[in-house]
Amino acid sequence: MKVSQAVITLGGQGTRLQSISASIPKPLYPVCGLSTLERAIVTLTREGVNNFIFLLGNNSDAFVQISSYLERTYKCYINIYIESSPLGEAGALFHVLDSLQDVFLFVNGDIIFDISLKRLSHFFADSNADIALVTHFTSHPEDSDCVLESPSARVVDYKLKTESSTQKPFFLGYSGLSMLKREVLLDLIQAHSTSTAPCSFFQGIATPSLLKCASVVSYNTTEYLKDMGTPDRLEAVSRDLAIGKVSSLSYRNQQSALFIDRDNTIVRCPPGQYVLSTRDIELLDLNIRYISDIAKHYDFVVCVTNQPQVAMGLLTLAELALINSSIAIKCSAFDLQISSFYCCPHHPHDGYPDEIPELKTRCSCRKPMPGLVYQASIERNIDLSTSMFIGDSQRDELLAQAIGLKYVDVRQIDGSNSRSTTLQD
Repeated sequence: MKVSQAVITLGGQGTRLQSISASIPKPLYPVCGLSTLERAIVTLTREGVNNFIFLLGNNSDAFVQISSYLERTYKCYINIYIESSPLGEAGALFHVLDSLQDVFLFVNGDIIFDISLKRLSHFFADSNADIALVTHFTSHPEDSDCVLESPSARVVDYKLKTESSTQKPFFLGYSGLSMLKREVLLDLIQAHSTSTAPCSFFQGIATPSLLKCASVVSYNTTEYLKDMGTPDRLEAVSRDLAIGKVSSLSYRNQQSALFIDRDNTIVRCPPGQYVLSTRDIELLDLNIRYISDIAKHYDFVVCVTNQPQVAMGLLTLAELALINSSIAIKCSAFDLQISSFYCCPHHPHDGYPDEIPELKTRCSCRKPMPGLVYQASIERNIDLSTSMFIGDSQRDELLAQAIGLKYVDVRQIDGSNSRSTTLQD
């Protein structure tokens, strides 16, 4: 599937950056010689997008003036909508319905990004999605729009950035970029027409669609997507642009990954028992610190784990997602950032009282079979020859050997598993 249209929302006031940008709208403020808006056009036209809609509010004249230059330089078409009163970042979408293609991108105008749209488009089509939210690990979930994704990437829960606290752990934040079907807006237009409140994309479109049983999925990526809208964030993205980090993390380029096992590698799980709730999480902090040091030499960390208790009927996929999210947050306190979890929910043996028949099967994803590692390598363009696996069992080692991954047994650490930390939720 090829997506050729992007809607870029550019109407914000940019007050948090005004101490630096002064009267220049933040999407037009030069960052390492190029504005954030022009960088977005560069990336998107390279990926095959040639039709743009700019949603404008404050300082609209400045964007209108530059649009002709952008059209000539990047051989694209730009349609402009100027709101007469503040509609929020996404409210104007309902005013440009006739100009929208069946599937389009929605992009916040203040993010620096470089992603492979080809991979996102394939994911969107393969997931049969209505909305794909591009998500990534967030170090500040307390003030971010966040999602909880199941192993199949379906969004099963969410947290709004306006919510100051939550009883559930979230480690995936919405990046400000999404792909969606036009028909999603048609399903929401009646409710929107009766509301006078400004509309944010996450709160006003994504979450109501989820509640209406639309297919909302999380495209969890380690590619570069960062807001440049504060002085600290501007400094960070400027530094990352200067060292080439923004482009190097794109899945257009091969990545090196550190694969890790979960149970008895980063959390304790006694023989014959399973982690069935967040209360059961007992971190192996010595192992985590060791893995964190190694992780610094790789682009990102992926956890690959067998979780047969799902097939046994002891745990739902939503509960598994909650446990994994909690583990990710707790590991981040040790400077170990786990970007994603690839989980096998199957089990080959029958005889459990509440077992799920369709999950009682021999599969290619249950370690030592390499299915999950291959899946991650395809989705994230991982070069297995430059990657590594850290585990604690023969099945982990056999998996690594079968596909040529370097392998480290975490039990080789002096005193491994002798110290642990139980963190209650």
